[in-house]
Amino acid sequence: MREPLLDPVNRFVSVCLPVFNGERYLARAIESVLEQGLSTFELIVVDDGSADHSASIVELYAKKDNRIHFKQNSRHLGMYANYNECMRLSTGHIKLFAQDDVLLPNSLERGVEILESNPKVLLTAANRRFIDECGEDITEYVLSLSACDYLAVGQVVSGHDVVVASLLAGDNLIGDPASVMIRRDIRLQGFNISYSQMGDLDFWLRILQNGDFYYCNEALSLKRMHSQSSTALNTRELSLVADFVRLGKNFELALVENRSSYDLYMKRNINKLADYVASLNRLNLIPNQSSNELARQPALSEELALPSSDDYEKLIFDLKSYRDLTYYALSELGVAKTTEQKFALPSLSVEEELSSLERRLTRLLTCTSWKRTRILRELNLALQVYLREKSAKFATHSDRPISVSSFDFEEPVSYKLFLRDQIKKIRLSKSWRLTKPLRKYGIF
Repeated sequence: MREPLLDPVNRFVSVCLPVFNGERYLARAIESVLEQGLSTFELIVVDDGSADHSASIVELYAKKDNRIHFKQNSRHLGMYANYNECMRLSTGHIKLFAQDDVLLPNSLERGVEILESNPKVLLTAANRRFIDECGEDITEYVLSLSACDYLAVGQVVSGHDVVVASLLAGDNLIGDPASVMIRRDIRLQGFNISYSQMGDLDFWLRILQNGDFYYCNEALSLKRMHSQSSTALNTRELSLVADFVRLGKNFELALVENRSSYDLYMKRNINKLADYVASLNRLNLIPNQSSNELARQPALSEELALPSSDDYEKLIFDLKSYRDLTYYALSELGVAKTTEQKFALPSLSVEEELSSLERRLTRLLTCTSWKRTRILRELNLALQVYLREKSAKFATHSDRPISVSSFDFEEPVSYKLFLRDQIKKIRLSKSWRLTKPLRKYGIF
């Protein structure tokens, strides 16, 4: 075993990259690590028994750069157990990564700066953008909440507040593994391998029960969405459903302490889960499976080495059929809720939803590109007033956050509609659409 590599200024980072049959995007993922502005890192790659050319790809890069350390497991461990193996080999701050994703050039440097500047922060996360199989940006089409929808960004936040907000929102507000960096030696036994998809959120929340959090709203990674990703496959298998139940049970005490309950948590998450499944369907990221394809899948008895019988095989087929039925029911629930608003199951409270909308509108109004194009909107407004000679019908755009006291709303519903309308107007305006490339590449 190699000797630990210690950086004298505590800026050393261990990038942990578990791999399993990832040949398609693996080279790009590795290259994005080697392109980092921070050079004091090690890239730990652990292959979990890939049947493709993943190992050959890693070995090729390892020969060219001695910062890459490669190991192959003697048996298949599974995704979260393989992450734990990567972390076991780490020596610096832990930067988790995924074989399909891409780190932007300043990802490691920014994460280290945050940890160095805030000694009580145990976990930091950053915004991300979404790309498809070809690398095209699809962020605007992906339904995804983040910490900035519920928490303060660009400053230290109590870990307890993040735990509560995540559980009440029923969503991973922190981000996927490629979005986070963990302070060295804060492991807490790593990921819970009983999860299929939400093990990352469980790990984040356990860490944050012991320290603070910092969210950077700058996009520092690209998350790739495709039909063979673990996220899509786990969703298709409805593993996410069991994970929601498991997460609620594991943090039931935290829910009760904050005047919530496991039952309310589950009711909130029915709608969240439905929306998520429907959004993946709209992007064609869930592979279709016929009954014949289901029959060709390994039986549960094979996975658990249990005895098989005709009655048992029938039971397994019935369970898979019920799984499919539940999947399509959730999918249709999400579609109907999105298009016709037929369902009204408990979701966010009125106060929580209004607060979230106010924060979104504030971020838009204070965005640099929106403020710098104000003169264009004012000139356009003046031109309309001149041409139509009805200046009283046109209101000027304000670059300041709109407060509740500025308007007289008889009920929260009216105010909610107003906030949504303001957000929609900004996003549809010419100045916002024309400056999209500038925001995308971080120019302003």
